[in-house]
Amino acid sequence: MDVDKLEALIVEHKPKLVYLIPTFSNPSGATLSLARRKRILEMAVRTQTLVVEDDPYGELYFEAPPPPSLLALSNGVPGSRDWLAHCGSFSKILSPGLRVGWMIAPPELLAKAVMCKQFSDAHTSNLTQAICAHYLTMNRLVDTLAVVRQTYAERARVMAQCLQRDLGEAIAFNAPQGGMFFWARLTGADGHSADAAAFAKRAIDQLVAFVPGAPFYAHDPDPATLRLSFATADVAKIEEGIGRLKLALR
Repeated sequence: MDVDKLEALIVEHKPKLVYLIPTFSNPSGATLSLARRKRILEMAVRTQTLVVEDDPYGELYFEAPPPPSLLALSNGVPGSRDWLAHCGSFSKILSPGLRVGWMIAPPELLAKAVMCKQFSDAHTSNLTQAICAHYLTMNRLVDTLAVVRQTYAERARVMAQCLQRDLGEAIAFNAPQGGMFFWARLTGADGHSADAAAFAKRAIDQLVAFVPGAPFYAHDPDPATLRLSFATADVAKIEEGIGRLKLALR
């Protein structure tokens, strides 16, 4: 996030809120630096703009932990808690089927959010909430996260190796340090196509699916970009899947 540009846009457009995934962002996998996190909190206070921090992936780091969340840092930036809503989810750190999340926000905003939730579907499933509550009281989440981090780190490592081996210079990417995704770009090297949407169609013919990058852009999309996920495929399937992508590359 370019904080200077963000503030200029806020002054120009006066948005209701700014939505961020500061840690292992979807789709890019990027992580906002500590300095920029503090600047964003200061900017929120200065411009009186609500910042929504979506943090579903922050616990999914592979080696060194990422910088503290905006929520954690808000204690050191006077007034910033009044302009911050922090969201998280058990679906990414415990089980995909547990669609249970949380929001920490100023009381007035939280009360309105609860009302909207009640109008939408009354409330989240009692059963899944009870499962999460029981699991937390068993103090097993710390051990579970250790296993998940190790598993995802191995899958990401294998995916990076396979991409380099099978697609070579035809694809460029930054190896993620956490989260669930690779953000990549077709380079067009060796005469291969740099059209990710067309590549996706050929990949489906090989029984492999990924998300072309263009829909992630608000404007001026890069048609060569794509997002790959390693979250639900084991190492063997990742190796097979990237091998099939090689067959789809033209």
